[in-house]
Amino acid sequence: MTFKFSINPYSNFWNKKPIWCQPWSIISFGVLSNLSIIYLFSLIWLDLLVISLTLIWWYLFLYLVPKLTLETQVEDNRLI
Repeated sequence: MTFKFSINPYSNFWNKKPIWCQPWSIISFGVLSNLSIIYLFSLIWLDLLVISLTLIWWYLFLYLVPKLTLETQVEDNRLI
């Protein structure tokens, strides 16, 4: 049995997502929110908290979720 994957296996994952779930919008919102907090409050503890939460959010939604989705799809194809 052969599997057909595109050059970028994540492209199919992102094509199914709405515009607010695209990588560019997630990154843009994270950068904008971090810069806004830094500019508005200039509190180092708040800056670090928001930046840490943003990095966790990016890791989850830009790396982990697509990776696990792809692995699940591959496993499902092996079971068939």
